[in-house]
Amino acid sequence: SLHDALPILEASQLAWARGRHTEAIAALRKGLQDAFPFICEAWQANDAQAALAAATKLEPDAKKVCWRGKLLLAQYLEEASSVAQETIQKNYVQAVNLDKNSADIYFRYARYLDKNIQKFSDDAWLQQAEIISSTCTFYLKSTMRGPQHLHHCLPRLLSIWLDLAATLQDAQARKNKDNSLCAALDHASSSLAKLALTMRDRVRKAPSYYLLTAAPQLVSKIGRAHV
Repeated sequence: SLHDALPILEASQLAWARGRHTEAIAALRKGLQDAFPFICEAWQANDAQAALAAATKLEPDAKKVCWRGKLLLAQYLEEASSVAQETIQKNYVQAVNLDKNSADIYFRYARYLDKNIQKFSDDAWLQQAEIISSTCTFYLKSTMRGPQHLHHCLPRLLSIWLDLAATLQDAQARKNKDNSLCAALDHASSSLAKLALTMRDRVRKAPSYYLLTAAPQLVSKIGRAHV
């Protein structure tokens, strides 16, 4: 029941804090399954629409417990490094789909994606420009839903955006580009243009003090020769 779910979440957090990671993950999975069986069944069947339909029937407090548990599970799986990246990402996406108004969910998911793209080579940045653009978008969505993660989200959003632009500019200046690189450049240019439009739209709606927190970083970036 939902009444039993909160103690299970707390017990899972306690087990994790004590280094009993496998126990924490197992307890969290069981707690979610017992409290939200229909949603969990839909997740296991990879039926996002059924999971969403089941979630809409929950009371607000129950829904919050559900997404908190799913988000915590995604974080634990990520930190434990015991499952495939695809599984970790799936858990984050399932949490995102449960609540589109949580700054915390968008922040955690963006930070997960961010950690992965930091491992990319320059060429991978071009080939995976859509993922990089999505990372920026999720950081942006977090800031638009509250300022609690602003001081992390905004600097990373700007750094990724400007680094992608610089990588694209450097690649465009290469000589003797092959067909594969040309295709990657076209894809990256399209992703960057879409991201710029999204940012322009969201910035207009953002409180003015958001931009003040970004001023030092923007001055530093603009002062560099390659930007």
